[in-house]
Amino acid sequence: MHWRTFLLLSSCLLLFTACAHTELPTPATSPPPQSTAMLPTPWPSVELQETPAQIGAKLATVDALSVAVAQLAAVLSVPPSQIAIRIRSKDCTVCNLAENGAQSQPPLLPLADAEETLSAYDLLWLVAQPLSCSYYFDGKTFTPRGCQVDE
Repeated sequence: MHWRTFLLLSSCLLLFTACAHTELPTPATSPPPQSTAMLPTPWPSVELQETPAQIGAKLATVDALSVAVAQLAAVLSVPPSQIAIRIRSKDCTVCNLAENGAQSQPPLLPLADAEETLSAYDLLWLVAQPLSCSYYFDGKTFTPRGCQVDE
């Protein structure tokens, strides 16, 4: 194997390991995750009355995550507690997202936990199953980038 290929593959493996954030708990020793707010269990699905493009067109740039959540909840006519947040850190790079897609998916967080972990230049998704709407956070504002139905 060529040394450059080896270095590239090694780097990708290290980045994937650092970014995946998926650990399997051991049955007897791992406590349940601590959360200041819990997502509903089972998490209810939203019945969409409009296309993802129509929903995305109703979302505006806002200056707080809680406002973005409330805005999407109002568009969908659901309570804000039904919206979860998925954050992809600006520092996280995965070599082959298509190959490792499911393993590299960041966890869903309730609003309180997401506000604590969010930092400038992160990508985030507001999720109301089966809909997810992506946003870009520049450190001051949350700019919607589009919505899609996840399968």
